Amino acid sequence: MNPEHLRSFFDACPPFTKLSDEERHSLFQTASALHVPAGTVIFKQGEPPTDLFYIVVSGTIQLSESEGGREEIREENKKETKEEIVDLCETGAIFGIKARLGDRNYIYTASAREESDLLSLSYSRFLPFLETHAEVALFFAAGFASGRYQKLSIDRVEEARRIYRPGRPSGFFLEGETIPLSAIRSPLECDPDLSIRDAADLMTGAQMGSILVVDAMHRPIGIVTDTDFRVKVGGGRYRSDDPIRSIMSSPVYTIPRATTVASLTLLMMREGFHHVCITRDGTDRSPAIGILSEHDVLLINDHNPAVIVKEILNNDRIEILRSLMDRTESLIHMYLQQEVSPAFICEVVSEINDVLIRRATELTIQKLLTTGWSMPPYAYSFLSLGSEGRKEQLLRTDQDNALVFADPPADELEDVQVAFLKLGKGIVSILAECGFQLCPGNVMASNPELCQPLSAWQRRFAGWIEEPKAEAILSAAIYFDLRCTAGSEALTDELIGFVRQRTKDSRLFLRFLAKDAVRSQPPLGFFRTFLVEKSGEHKDRLDLKLRGLMPLSCAGRLLAFETGYEGAGTTHLRLRYAAERLPAMRDAVHEASIVYPFLLRLRTMNALSHPERKNFVNPDELNRLDRQTLKNAFQIIDSLQRDLKGTYQLDELP
Repeated sequence: MNPEHLRSFFDACPPFTKLSDEERHSLFQTASALHVPAGTVIFKQGEPPTDLFYIVVSGTIQLSESEGGREEIREENKKETKEEIVDLCETGAIFGIKARLGDRNYIYTASAREESDLLSLSYSRFLPFLETHAEVALFFAAGFASGRYQKLSIDRVEEARRIYRPGRPSGFFLEGETIPLSAIRSPLECDPDLSIRDAADLMTGAQMGSILVVDAMHRPIGIVTDTDFRVKVGGGRYRSDDPIRSIMSSPVYTIPRATTVASLTLLMMREGFHHVCITRDGTDRSPAIGILSEHDVLLINDHNPAVIVKEILNNDRIEILRSLMDRTESLIHMYLQQEVSPAFICEVVSEINDVLIRRATELTIQKLLTTGWSMPPYAYSFLSLGSEGRKEQLLRTDQDNALVFADPPADELEDVQVAFLKLGKGIVSILAECGFQLCPGNVMASNPELCQPLSAWQRRFAGWIEEPKAEAILSAAIYFDLRCTAGSEALTDELIGFVRQRTKDSRLFLRFLAKDAVRSQPPLGFFRTFLVEKSGEHKDRLDLKLRGLMPLSCAGRLLAFETGYEGAGTTHLRLRYAAERLPAMRDAVHEASIVYPFLLRLRTMNALSHPERKNFVNPDELNRLDRQTLKNAFQIIDSLQRDLKGTYQLDELP
């Protein structure tokens, strides 16, 4: 192997990219190039670890695990140990280090699946860098070294992705743009010995969501927010006559006045704090001159949800509304590139979509009134279904909606339905003009079958729940993720309450929902390789929605009913709630709740970058971290589906 090529390869390989040039050079001097023929065993399961760990330069290394010494007797009385392929390590993969990190013997056997080139490194020479570089340690803590996936921490995985994602742009922020004076508020200050009660009175009187705790020279020593009062005081941990310093967060993040919008936004996203104090010299050793919240920072830039929402509410021209939705996609793209939490993005986009639907409703009513149409005197709800019902519709995909109205007298039903159908058609039409495609299956409020009185919807849901059939549940599942986006929330709540009450008494219905959740298997082969399309339009790609997102969203729907989860929650929230209440499936459900946001992010980024592919992703085009995380995600889905099959006895269902 060419030494210059090896050095370039090593310099570009995470996590060594986080070392200085001098540190990488020092570590590389201890490296050795190894060429291993196919079948070569590098180390065996159960052996004590050596001082070496390895990086795959080319080829494939197989990690396998025997079944704990269990042996099977063949007919010819020969003993053989069963082995399971745990992982396949390809270019850039690091293996052999987990044993040293865990201070244990090797738990896998590593062998060359094909002729391969490796780079071996000294663990003892690497250890000082591991101990002094938090970003390097985070790489391994997040589970990016090769081997069977480990218990995941969403904080570790997301932080590692933020650090190691290559070529992260600064988004829409101008590099030299500093914080405008109009965004900086004068801080509300108090002495550290002031009582919690008096500090709360100051905040209420000033209508401020935070108070800065300062010393005699007005230097910041802590900050208290509304959240601190709710959690620390409302939770009973502190009394109202305790000093405010007892509940303050310290130290306070401080910045100088000349800080740019771009650096401040990235700093707040990376560090996770919600308030920052501006001081004269940028440190906590000088007086405070201003305070900024996360909300203030969002409002500084034109590409933010508050500006878009305001413009939707103030416009009635469809072409402008469509342009605002185009801007929303730009906002999504920016957030994704900046590694903003998918949960936050979902909330932002759902709020924008909801405002658009309500505006479309207003515009439709205004137009219909000019034609002699009159609003029926009965409550109605425009229902968003499916991904929008779960607050997960990040892209302008097919519409899924319906309309329910309060039951009129029998002799008025036909006229009332005709009137509401005109309303539904108008809303659907405006959404289509704004880029939300018409549903090929006609699951829209413009369909007379889906514009019905409450009693009709109750009968429909009762039929699905009380006499479930596999194919009917498959087509009806989308209706069980519903929420009101215009009209009467009380009417929607009544329908949801009816559905929730009926599902409590139907174990068979839940079993059919479970069957729906295991219908699509994750695309991993026997050797933990990705199973991709072999031919056709999507050759070498896999369907991320069908094989990844749908099994988890179906599981989230099932477990929301199982655990009594209330509200229109995302799949991530539903699974997290269920993990806390289902001990038998806690690990699998918890890990599923962690990987769902990753899959949602990956699918959205792929669709924005390659609109023609939509849900199809080529694993070979992903960077190593995303590819490894995707493989882990599919293993987690497989584990969850096995738990669901056992818990709901799916083998016994027709």
